[in-house]
Amino acid sequence: MITDRQVVLLRQKLMEGKTQQAAAAASATSERSVRRWQRGALPSQRKKSERNWRTRADPFSDVWESDVVPLLRSDPENELSATAILEWLDERHPGRFGRSQLRMLQRRIRDQRALHGPDREVYFEQEHPPGQEAQVDFTHCSELGVTIGGEPFRHLLYSTSF
Repeated sequence: MITDRQVVLLRQKLMEGKTQQAAAAASATSERSVRRWQRGALPSQRKKSERNWRTRADPFSDVWESDVVPLLRSDPENELSATAILEWLDERHPGRFGRSQLRMLQRRIRDQRALHGPDREVYFEQEHPPGQEAQVDFTHCSELGVTIGGEPFRHLLYSTSF
């Protein structure tokens, strides 16, 4: 796999008048790659977007709403595993579902629980590495009536916590 950096380097070497062989050596690629990437977009710009279509028919489409969704609704603690549901489906519809469809069922269950399952507690762990962050506070102390030589001393109290 060739990187953008390698393509930029090999193009620079070619512009300097280096041969394809020298440009390939400088960018740690093959001469064939130099010929391929000499012009055009960078590798990161040529990537295709993700596929959003199915490659095969969904084996659970006709039993999903009638059998699987009611099971998932009756399991608010998410204790039912995809393996158990697949075994249960195999008992209800013998020979129709097999272990090869387990991963697809796991994905469908994950998506169903994410969209229609119970709300889950969300928290963001906070790390406070020592010496990197501090909490700073200033307090106006004028109301304390501190004087120096009979003159009021207007000052702030600075406090930190690490």
